[in-house]
Order: sequence, then structure tokens, then C-alpha cells
Amino acid sequence: MAAASNGLPFMNGSLPNWLAQLLGLTGADRGEGIAGRLESSWNWPAWLTLVFLLAAGGFIFFAYWSERGCARRWLKFGLATIRFGLVGLVLLMLAQWMLTRERTGLPYLVVAV
Repeated sequence: MAAASNGLPFMNGSLPNWLAQLLGLTGADRGEGIAGRLESSWNWPAWLTLVFLLAAGGFIFFAYWSERGCARRWLKFGLATIRFGLVGLVLLMLAQWMLTRERTGLPYLVVAV
């Protein structure tokens, strides 16, 4: 299975300075920079992932509400929320998100007027 690379580049100024320092996207020499982008190997379209997540959430909440027992509503809601969060976390891990950093240099072409 080949990994499809869906890169989302960070434009200049799109990340706060504290987040760029935390991710290690600073510290380049003068005139150089460090470009970072998020890559994933998720092959499903975004709409299909969202439909799957909503269907899973609906099934989870329906299963907890239709269950007979003496548990209170807030406890059922809390357990369903935790399980829904775990399904989302598993989907996030399956997507294999990673931050790639590349050092950018000065341009090779000089235009003198």
C-alpha cells in the first residue's frame, strides 16, 4: 500500500511564535528558514471520514441510551463521549499524521536592475 502524501504547508505568519518554537520550526541562519508541513497517509476523502465518524457517534450514543440499567444520564453521556473520543483518536492515529521540516535556503537567481 503506497502512502499518499497530503501536505498542508504552513504559510509565513500562520503559526504563532510559541507554537513554531515548540515544533522546532525556528532557529535557521540569516536569510534561511525552516518550512514545515503536515503530511498524512489517509486515503479516504474527508466527507467519507466525517460521515463514518458521525455514524459511529450516532451508534455509540444510541447504544448507551437504549441500554437498560440504573446508571444516570450524565454517566451514560460521559461514557459515550469517552468512547466517541477514542474512535476519533483511532482514526487520527490511522491517518499517520506527521510534521516534516525542511530547511529553506536563499534563492539561486539574483535579479539586478
